[in-house]
Amino acid sequence: MLATVPRSDNFNLIKFSYSDNCYGTLIPFSRELTSDKAVLEKLSKWRNANLKYFLDQNPSTIESTHNYLMRVLADKNHQMYLIRDNKGVIAGHVGYRIISSKVAELDNLVRGEDPLPNDFIEKAEKALIKSIFTQTKADSVILKVLGSNVLAKRIHLNLGFEILDVKPCYRTEKAILTENFEGNSSKTIAGYIVHMILDRKINSSNFL
Repeated sequence: MLATVPRSDNFNLIKFSYSDNCYGTLIPFSRELTSDKAVLEKLSKWRNANLKYFLDQNPSTIESTHNYLMRVLADKNHQMYLIRDNKGVIAGHVGYRIISSKVAELDNLVRGEDPLPNDFIEKAEKALIKSIFTQTKADSVILKVLGSNVLAKRIHLNLGFEILDVKPCYRTEKAILTENFEGNSSKTIAGYIVHMILDRKINSSNFL
């Protein structure tokens, strides 16, 4: 459980409501959080439990998690948040990256704790998208999700995302799934990557 939010990093917390008038919070990562061993252990544990849904399927460690978060903090176009429920329990994380002047890409959505209300993760993701549309210049939000990740696809279709394309992916020698067929030692299809998009103009009423 995360008892307090570091006061030295005065970020905007993102509040959201979910079932039965409960309220959750998206907490932006700070340097203090990236050095919190309990947080790093949680994130590493969650990722390893969900490796089959990541493009990079190398096992996670506390050190690799810390290094990744430090790279996120150093990138002004990349944001990542812990998701806290109404009881103060850190139950997952989510993030996004600005990849062009008008496009943001969602990443790092993980539901780490169970049981959770059915709408908890969806409402957290919706709050993040609303923040992207109001706090950045992005007109659309995109997402890549493995075809086997049925829950992630359902959540984003419920939020108004449309499927742009479905492409086969291949496993490299470094345990990374990629759409790049050329140069891979294994030509066996390892799965499919679903490209999804949400357009602010079409879906603006859902994010007011």
